[in-house]
Amino acid sequence: MIDQAVWFTGNSLNSLGIRAGMMISLPAPDVVIAKLEEIMSDVQRTKPLADWVAQRQSNRTT
Repeated sequence: MIDQAVWFTGNSLNSLGIRAGMMISLPAPDVVIAKLEEIMSDVQRTKPLADWVAQRQSNRTT
C-alpha cells in the first residue's frame, strides 16, 4: 500500500495503451482496502507465491 488510494481500471493492465480505457480513483477507499486486507489474511483464500507456483508446476502436463 502506497498512498491509501484505490484505483479502478476498466480493462486489464496488459491492454493499457492498446484499448481505450480510463483509471478512476475510488472516493471511499477505506472499505475496499479493509476487504482486501481481510482476503489477504485469510489462509483459506490465499497462499504464498512459492506454494502457488509449485502447485501450478505439479499440475502441468508434459
